[in-house]
Amino acid sequence: MEKTKVGISVAAAAAILYVTVVSGSVLALLLLAGYILLKEDNAWLRWNAVKAVAFWAVFQFIISAVGLAPDVIDIIGGIAKAFTNVKPEFVYQLDAFFGNGINGIIVFIRDLCALVLAFKSYKMSSVKVPVVDDVAQKSIS
Repeated sequence: MEKTKVGISVAAAAAILYVTVVSGSVLALLLLAGYILLKEDNAWLRWNAVKAVAFWAVFQFIISAVGLAPDVIDIIGGIAKAFTNVKPEFVYQLDAFFGNGINGIIVFIRDLCALVLAFKSYKMSSVKVPVVDDVAQKSIS
């Protein structure tokens, strides 16, 4: 089994990348990926470093976009209140749904997918994640 320059296996280093996504430590992810990209020679490990950062970035973009939904819903509710003098009940329900429900589901899916990627990379296999692989491929080229 091939080892990195710090002595751990390449598969374990790739798995650690994805586990840092689950831990929520962006600094640890960026430092680890940066080290791998600057110092390690293994192409598969370098690809996983870029893929892990792209994976985090894509999900962070989705979480941020969904996080804007309550603000948009409040604006719509404010406009409705201006014309009817009552804020519609659906505005409160949608605000809670997007604020708590959807964001939690997206974070759960992100963490589950990151753990699957970690287990697969620990076995030195890869999983194709359509949008993430495209973003990672564009950043390498």
